[in-house]
Formats: sequence, C-alpha cells, structure tokens
Amino acid sequence: MTLTLANEKIILITGATNGIGRAVALDLIEQGHHLIIHGRNPKKIEEVVSEAKSRIPDARIDTILADFASLQDVNRMATELNARFPHLDVLINNAGVYSNKRVYSCEFFEIAFAVNYLASFSLTMQLIPLLAKSSSARIINMSSIGHRFVWVNPLDIESQYFFWGWVNYCRSKLLMIPFTFRLAEFLAGTHITINALHPGVVVGTKVTNTAFIKWGVPIHKGAATVTNLVLNPDLEGMNGKYIERYKIKTPSPMAMDKSLKSKLWSRSFKWAKLDQEQTEALLLGLNRSDH
Repeated sequence: MTLTLANEKIILITGATNGIGRAVALDLIEQGHHLIIHGRNPKKIEEVVSEAKSRIPDARIDTILADFASLQDVNRMATELNARFPHLDVLINNAGVYSNKRVYSCEFFEIAFAVNYLASFSLTMQLIPLLAKSSSARIINMSSIGHRFVWVNPLDIESQYFFWGWVNYCRSKLLMIPFTFRLAEFLAGTHITINALHPGVVVGTKVTNTAFIKWGVPIHKGAATVTNLVLNPDLEGMNGKYIERYKIKTPSPMAMDKSLKSKLWSRSFKWAKLDQEQTEALLLGLNRSDH
C-alpha cells in the first residue's frame, strides 16, 4: 500500500537497526511513511536503508547517527533533527541495550539506565518543539512487562552500588512508565500524546538473546503492536496509558507510585543537564495554545 503525501507521517525510530525497531521501520516504510532511521553503527543503518530501498525504491528515508551512551551525542542529535525537519509526527523511543557486565556511559551512568531511559528522556524533551509543529503527534515509549518484577529508588541510580544485568534492564524499562505518565500530564489538552508499550517478549532480538530469554512472540508480531499504536486512528487522543501488546493495562504499583513519578521527573532533568523550568514553561505554553 502506498499512502498519499497528505497522509504521510514523519516518524523517528531510535534503535532502528535491530529487532523490533528494524521490523517496525521496514513496515512503516512499506506503508508509505517518511522514516528517520536512528542507530549508532553506520554500516547497520545502511543495511536497513538498502533493504527498505530494495522493497520500495522510492521510499523516503533519512538517517541519523548517535550513540545513546553519550548525552552529548543525544544533544547533537536533537539539535540536528530540530534543524533538518519541518515537524515530527511520531517519536518511537525504542533504543535499548542489555549488559550482563557492569558498563558505564560517557557520563558514568550504568549503561542500561543511560541508553534505555535517560537518553530517551533527554531526546524527547528536546524534540517537543518539533513534535509541536505536527498537527497530531504521538510519542511511544518502549517499556517491558519485566517492570513488574522490580522496584527502584532514584537514589539507587545515583549511588550505583547495585548491579544485576536483568534487574537493571527491567528497572530502566520501569522508569519509562512514570516518565510517560508525568509528561502526559503536561501534554493533556495538546495535540501531542504519549503512551508506554510492552510489545510482547520477543524471541531472537539482540536484547533477549543477551538476557538468555528464548520464549515469547516472534519479532513481526511484536512489531505489529508498535505499528498499531503509531497508525490506528481509533487511538487518536489516547494519552498517558500503559499498554501490553494491544490492551490498556494497569502497570505495577511501583510504576504508579506518585513519589517516584515526581522524584524521577526532577532528577531526570538534573541527570540530563536540561533546564526543567524552561521545559515546563514550554509544555504549559503548548497547553494554552491548543485552547
């Protein structure tokens, strides 16, 4: 199916060179959308572009290179995107990493927290102006059902005494939910929505193989849940929800904790070295301008 230009969406997928991200990107390209493919490996980015072009020769594809283990690289990416594109219709925060070893980011954060959560938080906050230029924008935060099996205290993130690969990964995915809920509160009444999604545990992705998980749904079925959240017209206006595959669910009590939501929001600005007051003023301004 080829969409008309009027229906074409500009969609950014982070971590689009492997697993679900790659499958979603190729699916949306085949449906006629303008994709921005993000990755940290130029060769892998080119492989995705080549595969897409072999299927749809006239596909509209842009690429952007950034290492999410570096907030400086994330900042550069955000600046470049704001300058290159007239608007952004969909942001899919999909980039993720799993490590069985204690590894640190450039800013000395544990790598799963840095890549899976903090980079997504920073990028999203900096792309609000670009999303605001869309007539109807959607932000999708990739979470995991694994969030139900862990708890987290923001002070633990700062101390970094604890490490267990699977727990740290699940914690990073847990944090995506209160972040989603807090930003949704600011976006209520605007033409930007944000929701968190668990697409289904996926067999054969880089993350699940590293974590020794060999059960779940195939990649194409997990990707379909993301595509549905991107394109389904019945979901227009849905904001601040946590979804497991296709159904709205109540996340864990930890993910719903009001204290965590508040502390995480303020500390995330500090960790990312972003101006909280300025960003909140921008968000509140969007709310007023939509009324």
